[in-house]
Amino acid sequence: MAKHYGLKKLPCRRRECCGCVGGVCGGCGIEANIFMPKDVPFANYVEAKMYGANVTLVDGLISDCGRMVAERKEREGWFDISTLKEPFRIEGKKTMGYELVEQLGWEYPKRCFIQRAVEWD
Repeated sequence: MAKHYGLKKLPCRRRECCGCVGGVCGGCGIEANIFMPKDVPFANYVEAKMYGANVTLVDGLISDCGRMVAERKEREGWFDISTLKEPFRIEGKKTMGYELVEQLGWEYPKRCFIQRAVEWD
């Protein structure tokens, strides 16, 4: 979606998905700016750097990383992809629901479990 809308710079403030964001951005020619607490596992840092992301290690918590993104996004021209700060995530979840009931002949299941990444803010 970012490439489709011509976005050039994306920040990320999560250690779990930073490598993924860095990889996707690197493959699409989008600048990835990753903020992660400095005590993250070294593999998370290496993965993000390996894909060419700009990585900032923050002396603090993930909430401090989020604050830094919020403070700099206007000045840096970043499109914030943090949870519930962009419309695509909610629309994607809605689409999954519609696809599910459509494929079930518009019969709603009693329960539905969808695997997803977990984000702690």
